[in-house]
Amino acid sequence: PQAQARRLQAFVQQLGLGPVHLGGISMGGQIALTYTALNPSQVRSLWLIDTAGIWSAPPSEVQLAIRRGEPNPLLLRDENDFPRFLSVVMARPPQLPPPIARVFARQRLADREREQAIMNDMVREPTEKRIRGLKTPTLIMWGQRDRVISPATVPVLQKLLPQAKVVVFEGVGHMPVM
Repeated sequence: PQAQARRLQAFVQQLGLGPVHLGGISMGGQIALTYTALNPSQVRSLWLIDTAGIWSAPPSEVQLAIRRGEPNPLLLRDENDFPRFLSVVMARPPQLPPPIARVFARQRLADREREQAIMNDMVREPTEKRIRGLKTPTLIMWGQRDRVISPATVPVLQKLLPQAKVVVFEGVGHMPVM
């Protein structure tokens, strides 16, 4: 997340943008928080959707499974894992035509090693210490049925970010935008 935040900072500077409104989903939320902690005067507002990086929050179903030594349900082992993956990230996964599902599954399989490395980096970087007390106006949105990052993260974020407002979507999983 720190490396990505620095890349984002270079991008914003290259474009000559002033203070920005910044949003992110899941890992993107962790990057947005890290960017804001590094550049608080350069962020006008934050929009965080089911954000990662708050590791002091109660663990999610996925985190508990990984701790028990079970395979990470976010990483596909073969194409047949794709429907299970969708059911983990969405409360009501769409019915995809099999050819389209295979394309998505093959892409995730091709990226499996990189995804594992990214997940390892994410959990090594707790974000709480950096963001405690940030005054940036923040909208936190969460799926009430998120199995990837526990909805119990929301009150932890609210304590860390005094300017935060919260919207929780009933019956929605980790991907509210979907």
